[in-house]
This record gives sequence, structure tokens and C-alpha cells, in this order.
Amino acid sequence: LLDLLKSNRSIATPCGKSFSSKTKMSIYDHSIHGMVADVLRGVLLFFTVLTVSFSILLLEWFNERLSQMQRMVHKKSKEFLVECMIENYEKKLLSAHRTPLF
Repeated sequence: LLDLLKSNRSIATPCGKSFSSKTKMSIYDHSIHGMVADVLRGVLLFFTVLTVSFSILLLEWFNERLSQMQRMVHKKSKEFLVECMIENYEKKLLSAHRTPLF
């Protein structure tokens, strides 16, 4: 069809009319623009899907890092609490030994 559109021959329609060479070039140009638009839409769709996929992976990575940090903070806070309790208990024991009973 594109070869026919590029040629100088006229195109006959079912109703007997024919297209001039100017009309044929207009149709040809329109088909080229349509193909270019389709390619650009495909490229845009590809990069959109790529961007969304990358964003989802990045969010999952940040979520995992945040979970690791929360677990670490929870563990450290438990350790700190236990250390504080031990220190307070040791202080009470030491102060109990220093104070006379009478």
C-alpha cells in the first residue's frame, strides 16, 4: 500500500473515483505520522512501565531498610532497658551494704 501511495499511479476507489497524487502524498504523510506516533506511544509506555517498576522496587527496598532499623531500635531499647534495670539493682545493692542496719 505504501509503495502504491508513493507511485504516480492513481488509486481507484470502489465508487469509481481516483485519488490525485497530492491526496496520495497526504495519505502517505498521514500514515508516516501515524507510525511515528505509534512508536512514540510505545516508547512512552515502555518508559512509564520502567519508571513505575523502578519506583515500586525502590519503595520495597526503603520499606525493608525501615523494618530492619525498627527491629534494631527495638532490640537496642530492650538491651538498654535491661542494662538500666541491672544498674539500678546494683546501685540498690551497694547502697544497702553501705547503710548500717542500726
